[in-house]
Parts: sequence; C-alpha cells; structure tokens
Amino acid sequence: MNDIPFVETTISRRIFAIIDVARERGENAAIVGEPGVGKTRALNEYIKRHDGTYFLTVDSLSGNALRALMRDIFERIGLYSRGGIADMQRVLKQYDFSGVCLIIDEAQNLKLQALREILNFNDHTGISVVFCGNHDVLKRVNVETGPLAQISDRIGLREEIQCIPSEDADAITNTFGVEGLDAYQLARAVGLRYRARSLVRVLNSARSLAGEKAIKIGHIRQAIQLHPQYAGALK
Repeated sequence: MNDIPFVETTISRRIFAIIDVARERGENAAIVGEPGVGKTRALNEYIKRHDGTYFLTVDSLSGNALRALMRDIFERIGLYSRGGIADMQRVLKQYDFSGVCLIIDEAQNLKLQALREILNFNDHTGISVVFCGNHDVLKRVNVETGPLAQISDRIGLREEIQCIPSEDADAITNTFGVEGLDAYQLARAVGLRYRARSLVRVLNSARSLAGEKAIKIGHIRQAIQLHPQYAGALK
C-alpha cells in the first residue's frame, strides 16, 4: 500500500487504539490479521506519528538466532551490551522504558525461548511489546494450560483483524479518483474478497490505464484482467 498516501481506515484506527492502550497501561499486546489487510502500513504510520515507538521485523532466521535478535532489539531502543543474554538482562534492569513501545512484526517467526526473552523486556523495563503477525501468533497467545499458558497471561491485550470492511475499501478507492457507483462497487468487491493490498494493486493498474482521466469501471475490469488472480471479484 506504499503507492498511495496513508489512508486512515477503521482497521488503522483499531491498531492505533490498541497500541495506545498498551503504552498507557504498560502492557503487552498481540495484533493478528490476515495478510494484506493493512497491518504493516498502519504500524509504520503509527511509528511516524509517535516518538518512543520502535519497530522490528522478524524473519525465520532472526527468529531462531536468539542472541542476534536480542542485540537487534537493543540497537532499536538505544541500549548496548557486550555480553550474552544474561548480561543483556542485567543491563535491562537499569532502565525504565515506561510509555515506550516495541512493535515486533511477523512475530509468528519467534521461537518459544525468544518470545520469553522478549517478554522479559516488559518485566524489567516496563516497555510495552506489541506482537504482530498472522494467526499462528494466536496459537501462542490464546492458551490457558500447558507450557504456553504463562506466556499467554503476559500478553493481555489482543486485536484480531479478519478482513477489511466496505468503508475501508471505499476510503482507499477515494484516493484514486474513481468515478461511478458501479466502479466503486467493483473496487469494493476486490477489497472485500482479496483485502487492501490487492485493491491497491488493482487500482494502481487502473490508474495507469486511465491516464489523467477518472478511473471508471472499464478500467478496473481491464486491471483485473491484468491480475487474473482477482477475477473472482467479477463474479
């Protein structure tokens, strides 16, 4: 969704709100959603608007390399440690990060030990950690018994995003200069079925087809033909 200016939607407002609550209460949170609903774009916008908010994306490699991951987090929040994990924990205890937020995207890549160590950041410094990712994150969070229960209890705030609502699809479409109720309805069908990222992709293609003219339904139909994976919206 980086091809257009940030569009405030109901989803971005939900994401902003839960991060605000986490920071105010000094709690940890989990934001879970389907790919393409606009989570990462909203997170990046939140960081632009709020000082004291740090962002880290975890891939499958960094999620397995605990010491390197911890060092990356230290760098993000402006701390330094020469030693191993035990020394990092000692350093953490010297700081108060109340009101500060660490957002971890693609958190489903974190291994169990890494998840525990990151939660220690909250325990030792008061920093709020917001774990974001797909529904595999919920497998760690929504647990009442067994070894994950203690972790679940330490992530008290949760927001689950399944899809984008019609008003969000319309808000995105508004930014492209679309004309005609039928065009809006087709754009909405793309957004509701394939989510925000796909809608932006189709509308970008439609904009290229329309040139400087208003985007009409014919342009959106042609754009979908260029991206046949979205052909289901035409049915």
